[in-house]
Amino acid sequence: MHYKIFVVFLFILFSFPLSSQSSISPQEHGGAESDFYEKAFWAGMESFRNEDYLEAVASLAKVLEAWSSSPENHNHLGTATNVYSLALLKSGRQREAVQAVASFYEKGLLDEEGLYNCGLVALQGGDFQLAYMVFSHGVNSVANPSFDFYYLAAISAFNLGKWQEAEALFKKSLQQQRFSRETMEAAKKAFFQNYYLGLAQFRQGKLEAAYATLEPLCQLNGGTFQSASFTGEERQAQAIALHCALQLYFKTDATAWWKKGTVLAQSFVNSAESPRQKQEAVLLAAKIYGDGGQHQQALELLSPYTGGQDALSLSCRFLRCELLTSLGRLDEAIQAYGELAEICGSFHDGQQSQEVEALGDRASYRQGELLYSLGKNREAASAFALYRRHYPAGSYRDAALYFNGEALEKEGETHQAILQHETLLKQHPSSPYVFSSMVGLVDLYKKTGEYDRGLAVGNHVLSQFPQQAQEVNIQGKMAELRFLSQGMELNHAALLAEFQHAGKTGTVAGRKLGLELAHFYVNDFDGTDEGEMLLLQILEQCGVGEEAVAAGATSLLGDLYRSQNRYQEAAGYFLQAAQSYLAMGDLHEEAASALYRGAESFDAAGMTADSRAVAHRLAALFPKSPWTRAAKIFL
Repeated sequence: MHYKIFVVFLFILFSFPLSSQSSISPQEHGGAESDFYEKAFWAGMESFRNEDYLEAVASLAKVLEAWSSSPENHNHLGTATNVYSLALLKSGRQREAVQAVASFYEKGLLDEEGLYNCGLVALQGGDFQLAYMVFSHGVNSVANPSFDFYYLAAISAFNLGKWQEAEALFKKSLQQQRFSRETMEAAKKAFFQNYYLGLAQFRQGKLEAAYATLEPLCQLNGGTFQSASFTGEERQAQAIALHCALQLYFKTDATAWWKKGTVLAQSFVNSAESPRQKQEAVLLAAKIYGDGGQHQQALELLSPYTGGQDALSLSCRFLRCELLTSLGRLDEAIQAYGELAEICGSFHDGQQSQEVEALGDRASYRQGELLYSLGKNREAASAFALYRRHYPAGSYRDAALYFNGEALEKEGETHQAILQHETLLKQHPSSPYVFSSMVGLVDLYKKTGEYDRGLAVGNHVLSQFPQQAQEVNIQGKMAELRFLSQGMELNHAALLAEFQHAGKTGTVAGRKLGLELAHFYVNDFDGTDEGEMLLLQILEQCGVGEEAVAAGATSLLGDLYRSQNRYQEAAGYFLQAAQSYLAMGDLHEEAASALYRGAESFDAAGMTADSRAVAHRLAALFPKSPWTRAAKIFL
């Protein structure tokens, strides 16, 4: 808000005389001074009246220089100093004017009215710093003032943004008795003193103090200022007091402040004098009810104001859509957003079209967003596409591209999804959705088999978003793409990438994944060497608590060596596996199976005695196991 416009109220408060002595005629002059200075004085006065301020300054400067040596002999000296100061101001020599005013006043050559006139001209001309200096001088210098210099200094400080000084000066002004030269009625002055005081407090963030100052001004019909009518300022006081109450509610979560806010909001509605004011107030009040969780009450308040097609009515309709969403009535909200977007799209009032277009832009996007949140991906994709056609320069076009791509991917439209993300990256390289869109493209290119393109995008992610890339394991995704590009199967590539990301066999998680990976190698004729090396590394690094991994690795090594006719080595690993299963306590069938395969491997190696010993061990431990019955052939 541009508070400098409030200066206009000063001229209601004060009159603007040049001097009480300025009407003395030459004939009444006592003739104590020479005719030269007498003529110079009246010439200066005439120049001032004719707005020839430079000439007035030149003429009166000569007079003041001559008369100031014996001020008691010159009846016009007060008028000369007053008009000289004003002429300096009017001619743009503000600093000289202030210096002259201060000097004249200290020497007793300028009366209180001269100070007042000088400051008021500066204030009227928008030189608030100069006005503040003059009126502050009056505050500190005039013993029994006829004008309220505190109020004038406060107004000047307010327009300079000196909120703390303005607050202190307005409080001082409120403490003063009525001044003899004031023309504004007491109620009107008291209103403006409190009004500006509250604004100064608000500007300092003193919300409770500002509310306490402004809230009484919102009750003109039954409050302190009932004899005055300041509709514009009253509504401004209501709006700021309301803002204070709501901020205090959000900061303290105290329902008392929200209740005060609703009272002021209703008062704001009731005090509206025009249909536009009424609708603006209803819109504000409904937002307040909505922020407080009173969505149904807000809907009822809005209901009479959503039928029109002007900008305010459409704003009410948009808020209704938002309230329906908050109430969980999403199907209604989706339909309402669509209807609003259609109306806004056909709006042709040039004066308000920009505001309405912004509403349509947001409503159209929100419809797609809600459809997407409900999992209605095909409808959402259509809504986002429609949004982009109607609002090619819309505020949400990057978000629409991203979520359109996500919706299409979920519908299996992989190539269309890729097109949306690629368009987003080309058209909106600074969008907050770029990172997510790039990550999405890496996954999509994997689906289409475009591994090199996926790797290229992955490299961009690593360079542009290094920290976020780690959080989504983009390096693991890229490793998987590299494996796939080498002809590896999808599941194999995914597992290998995950194994590498987990730290390979150097971590507990890596050893678990390594055991899974080893199964691929063992079952692949070309990968048996890699499988053997991986299993040996796993066994070398397994620690306490990893018996299951150790048992799995030794059992798999046994299978590998048996397939290679390395029966004695196979038997040794099967016995290790059986020991690990037994140590875990409840894996009896796995232990029995490992013992059987150990006996079988010894038998194949021609080590009959060892085979028989293992079979006896199996029978002793698990007499009822089917593996025991099968092992009788070795006894």
